[in-house]
Amino acid sequence: MSIKLEMNVSIGDIEKALKELNIKENSENDFNIQQQICNNIKSKIAKNSSMKIEQEEVLEDNSVLLTICI
Repeated sequence: MSIKLEMNVSIGDIEKALKELNIKENSENDFNIQQQICNNIKSKIAKNSSMKIEQEEVLEDNSVLLTICI
């Protein structure tokens, strides 16, 4: 079984996260934030024996699609 995980995040949540990371807005930092988020999700999945990353795909808009098997 595979599920698609979509997260709803408000602008306020994103701004708060940026302030906590002390990051200025630019495309290089956007990539770093995306990479940190993906790494965080992957590490949480690795710690959970009932989940496994089935596929990781970078889409045309440079967003990342993780297919997680549960």
